[in-house]
Amino acid sequence: MEALRVFEDLKDNGVYSMEKIKDWLRAYVGDYYEVKSNWNCPVSGCNYRWTNQCSCKKKDDAYLFLSLFSALREFTKYHQKESYAELELEAYKKISYDKGLVKQWVRKNEKVGTIDCFELLLYHYDYSLKPYHLLVMGRSLLGYEVFVDRKDFENLIDFLNIFNELFWVKKVYPESETLAY
Repeated sequence: MEALRVFEDLKDNGVYSMEKIKDWLRAYVGDYYEVKSNWNCPVSGCNYRWTNQCSCKKKDDAYLFLSLFSALREFTKYHQKESYAELELEAYKKISYDKGLVKQWVRKNEKVGTIDCFELLLYHYDYSLKPYHLLVMGRSLLGYEVFVDRKDFENLIDFLNIFNELFWVKKVYPESETLAY
């Protein structure tokens, strides 16, 4: 499938940029919806029709495309928070000396840190003891790993590290309903 070949060629030293990923998603969105609405695994006995998960040992290119597109589209949602994280880091630097203001900052950012972006570090960054780039997809599906350049998420990674330390470790906002569970 052309889209898969084009995507693999977008790598630069084994790493993708968010700009190139977003361009690829825009270029192939029509193909994605067409394939998604019309494709069924051609192998008899495959569970795709009932589970949307292909159980075949060798995956059809259309399935690989659908899986890659879905994973990348989901991953780009994190990147939408990069500008927000940059602004919040600047705000934090100005108030980091004041416990009351830090607590307000944590409360303000609770949804972003515990819901919107919670899984970014967990699933895409903590893949090794010394991660650098973000892992979007392991090699089991495509035969190669899909890494996104860390610099495209610098602010969000820093923001989440600070937020996690304050929220989960230091518990500066103990009244949070999230911490009650």
